[in-house]
Amino acid sequence: MIYTTNQLLEKYSNYRNPRDKIKRLNQQGKIIRLIKGVYVDDKNENPFVLATSVYSPSYISFESALSYHGLIPERVYRVTCATCGRGKNKTYNTSLGNYSFRDVPLKAFPFGIQRITRDNSFFYRASPEKALCDRLYIKPPVYSLKQLRQLLFDDRRIEPQEFDALNKKDLYILADYYDKRNLKFLKKRVEGGIENE
Repeated sequence: MIYTTNQLLEKYSNYRNPRDKIKRLNQQGKIIRLIKGVYVDDKNENPFVLATSVYSPSYISFESALSYHGLIPERVYRVTCATCGRGKNKTYNTSLGNYSFRDVPLKAFPFGIQRITRDNSFFYRASPEKALCDRLYIKPPVYSLKQLRQLLFDDRRIEPQEFDALNKKDLYILADYYDKRNLKFLKKRVEGGIENE
């Protein structure tokens, strides 16, 4: 379970010095400090569940979501998340895992996100289509469909059949929320597939 310092102070309010009690529990390993003001009582807590407590609002995206959905072959060791309105990238290296947060446009932020519930906890994760759009948003611009194909299939190592299995209508709609050249080329790439459905 995840606790804020205030929740722990309330929980141990019957102790003479609740802050000392929290400090002792942390030293004994009964609670673990995740970041300033946030503690966890289970070192095996799902790192995706912890992400929102590290930095909010956020959802799992970029490489973490692409890997989860099987779009890229690489295993991802850092939990990568999207946020908005922060204006800068943030990285947190905690005792329970490493997290990075990147801005996406505010108008794109709420779309294509799934709420995932696990054992009385939950987190938000990008759909495969949204994770791909987020990733293309932060990449340097491409200047042709050929460069986009190279970015998708060579650089990102997405299998063409995995890309073809994505929901093209969702990709097309989501791409409109990003004012970026890469997403404009993505729309062109999927237009033919939509027309043929």
